[in-house]
Amino acid sequence: EALTKAVERLNSWTITQLANPDGPNEGKVQEEALRLLGEIGGATEALSIRWVDEQKRRLEFRKCLGSRWDEGGGKWVEERHSTTFPLSGDSAGARALRDGRIIQEDRAREPGRQPSQLFPSASWLLHAPIFVGKEALGVVDIRGFGDTPFPGNLDIITSLMARQLGLYHQLFEQFNRLKETQT
Repeated sequence: EALTKAVERLNSWTITQLANPDGPNEGKVQEEALRLLGEIGGATEALSIRWVDEQKRRLEFRKCLGSRWDEGGGKWVEERHSTTFPLSGDSAGARALRDGRIIQEDRAREPGRQPSQLFPSASWLLHAPIFVGKEALGVVDIRGFGDTPFPGNLDIITSLMARQLGLYHQLFEQFNRLKETQT
């Protein structure tokens, strides 16, 4: 039920963006999706959306949400937000995008494993790919901390949200093209 309500809220938010006279703001929709994922999954410390760069070589952060992003202040915050990951690399996000599937890493299941390069204290992570058809757009990242176990069904919920974000991206692109032809 929580998932259904979240998707309905995100759809309403998206429709509101389409009615915006300045055009839709995809970043606001992405931020709302992360906020809803945090609410549903109870994981609100480090959520993000990474997008494939224009050269289709790297993943770069587009939206970040949660208190962990601002840890350490100044230089650390800037460095964390500007980190990119090669699509050919071994990061969990790059693997999720390349393989077209969810990647989960959890210290409880793999003792000694460090699930996150950016957040060494993370105890688990989840990456769900964002696609439009066969085109890889990016990934939704969620990281958990402390002794909190990986929330049940968060993988399914995150995968659905990632699919929705791909559809919204396609909708916004088509909307903007249509608007350009009318002017």
